[in-house]
This record gives sequence, structure tokens and C-alpha cells, in this order.
Amino acid sequence: MDTLIALTAEHHGLTVLHVDDDFAAFAKARPGIPMIRLQPRTNDGPHSRCQTADASRAEEAQPRSGAGAC
Repeated sequence: MDTLIALTAEHHGLTVLHVDDDFAAFAKARPGIPMIRLQPRTNDGPHSRCQTADASRAEEAQPRSGAGAC
């Protein structure tokens, strides 16, 4: 399933947001697919479910809307 997600994102020029270590291995094989690893936050804020591992890219990792928004 991870392969399907990554290749679909590549085809559509999208960035993969993930918390799955399998995507790190996939990124080595397909470095052209932009990926951002998310990690759980430790606070209880309104969007406390996840944050980017790379804080400098936090703004691009924030979804615009939707039920799965971080």
C-alpha cells in the first residue's frame, strides 16, 4: 500500500506526509518524491496530533482543511 501511495503522490506532484518508517526507505529508492515525516506532539493543543520532524517546513505540512488535519 505504501508503494501505491508514494507513486500516486509522485504522479500528481504531491508531498507525502507520513509517520511510517517504510516511507523513509522508499524515499531512498525514489528521492524525487517529496516526503515529510510527522511526529506526535507532546502538548494538548487543538492540533496536537502531529507535527513535522523538520520545524522549518511546518507551514508546508499543515493541511488546508479536512477531518484529518493536523
